[in-house]
Amino acid sequence: MIILQPYENRILVPVPHLQWREPSLSQPRDALGNQNQTRFRVRARLHDGHIAWAGWFDDRDELDAFYWDLAQHIGCGGNAPNLHHFNDVWGDPELLPHLSFELATQVFYSGNNNYTQVNRPNDWDDTFNTARAVGPGGGGGIRTVASHSNVGGGGGGAFAQTANFTFPTRLYVFTESSVVTPTAPSGTNSAIDGETGSASALSTKNTGVVFPTDYIVCAGPGAGGKAEGRATSAVGGAGGTTAASVGALKRAGGRGGNGAVADDRRATGGGGAAGPDANGGNGTNQSGTGASKGGDGNGGNGGTGSAGGAEADGGDGSEFDPAHGTGGGGGGFQFTDTQSSPAAGNSGGKYGGGGGGVTRNGSGRATKSGNGGGSLIVLDYRPKTSGGFNMPNMGL
Repeated sequence: MIILQPYENRILVPVPHLQWREPSLSQPRDALGNQNQTRFRVRARLHDGHIAWAGWFDDRDELDAFYWDLAQHIGCGGNAPNLHHFNDVWGDPELLPHLSFELATQVFYSGNNNYTQVNRPNDWDDTFNTARAVGPGGGGGIRTVASHSNVGGGGGGAFAQTANFTFPTRLYVFTESSVVTPTAPSGTNSAIDGETGSASALSTKNTGVVFPTDYIVCAGPGAGGKAEGRATSAVGGAGGTTAASVGALKRAGGRGGNGAVADDRRATGGGGAAGPDANGGNGTNQSGTGASKGGDGNGGNGGTGSAGGAEADGGDGSEFDPAHGTGGGGGGFQFTDTQSSPAAGNSGGKYGGGGGGVTRNGSGRATKSGNGGGSLIVLDYRPKTSGGFNMPNMGL
């Protein structure tokens, strides 16, 4: 492995494969391609600390090839055979000597609906790491009565983060793929509250876990939205709370939208998931008949909440890498005579977005409200070689 020291063009001796091949090499994904995935992030910083570029590799060999090409380019004075690679990526080759390069291993856990045992990586560094958690979003409520129905969207999941913790021999990751709402029985008038999931957590135990003692990091779940009658306002599910979370940094998920009692047939959007920058956005309240928008993830820095009445799920986030972040809430949906029937509502985005509530107007019939977005755990650390050398500081 080729490593560039900060602010220098000095190349270190490559590390033999056996010293990092397990467990740092990319792990196989599940059938959906979205859980227990290891990636390698490279950041290029200018001397003032500005991040000029960030990229991700799914395989350690690809990362080594990148470093080798980079070393050849700088070491040969710009005459390396793979110059086109850097012209495409960096834009201006003259900028390269002014950049330092930082490597981080990122491991993403999601969608297990149980716990996953994680052994301490061979190259783990107890002094440069973070553990982040996004709680699952709550499911939206559903009411299939032709009128007199008010339903709320589910709350968004909380966010929590812990930095520079000591990794014991093993830890346990608790995640779930999504909070699936029940299906209303066919041909019946039903009122079903949305489901509430379980916290997203990294724990020292897999059974008999004591809150908060046994958690490294934990993010509380968003609550399910309520299915109410005409005389009761639509009640959105509460967002995941900081009280139900563990970490040095904690943020609350957005609540599902609420609605007044003055009218009926309302369906509100789900709350957005909280993130590292801000609390999750609330689902929009609804004052008249119809459906409202879901809240944005991470206070507008994550996935976008789905518009009320639109047949689209909440947007997925991308704060941690292009495929992982905090999701927006699904929009509320009011099914009418002109829409396909039966149908399902708008689900919360990945990760942690609250599901949208669903109500009925006329003969249009929905059988299922929006599911809550699943939970996520992210481990991010600066790899250490067997000889004790650390990669350049990531500034975690």
